[in-house]
Amino acid sequence: MAGAGVAAGLPLILTPGKAKASVVIRYADDGGRTGQGRERLYIKPFMEKTGIEVRTRTGDHKLAKLKAMIKTGNLEVDVSQLNAPQSIAGMKEGLSAELDTSRLDLSNHAFPQWVWSAAVAWEYYSGGLGYNTETIEEDGVPQSWADFWDVEKFPGRRGIRPRPQETLEKALMADGVTPKDLYPLDVDRAFEAMDRIKEHIDIRKLRPAGRHRDRPPRAPGARTPDRRERGTRRLARRRHAPEPATSDARFRRP
Repeated sequence: MAGAGVAAGLPLILTPGKAKASVVIRYADDGGRTGQGRERLYIKPFMEKTGIEVRTRTGDHKLAKLKAMIKTGNLEVDVSQLNAPQSIAGMKEGLSAELDTSRLDLSNHAFPQWVWSAAVAWEYYSGGLGYNTETIEEDGVPQSWADFWDVEKFPGRRGIRPRPQETLEKALMADGVTPKDLYPLDVDRAFEAMDRIKEHIDIRKLRPAGRHRDRPPRAPGARTPDRRERGTRRLARRRHAPEPATSDARFRRP
């Protein structure tokens, strides 16, 4: 693997509330295998240690839905798993409640730069550059995002996710920007770099968002209805650029 990167997953804390030991904490999670892991590694140990009950609501909890809850005063959750850009947007709009650091010790957090005023990163993942070993010789494999962008040296279709985070960074590194100089991102330069290889790119959306994540795998031989399959492909083609990183933050009532 070459060109590996890291992104954050953060929890967004949604009520102005003060969670008391006698109060249930309503937590919104996007589910799937990672949701099951969070339940086992974080939620259950927390409940056992504190005696506070956490009720997990699984589903699609995007920022727009949470904003609607706040606007109507009908908060259904107290803490929500969101990606990092959504958490940042929520904080900028004044939707999230400040973390009470007098009661929450974050001094030993692995990445202090990802402890924000109203959200904190608690989940990380890495990515890298993969290639087909059947078509690329072992002594001449791609070593960088510049190689990924080099369609003459490495001809063939490229797969990329339909999300701006990670993708813009890859484009800039391919264009010669060093990792330490990436931020703030030069978005225009990144899109110019992507334009150079867009004819060689296949957009890859790994799974439908939200509602289908917990659906069991299809049985062998089962097929997706043609209309939905065509719609998914059209959507992937239309989405020229991509989505954000993950977070847990708190929302204020209006």
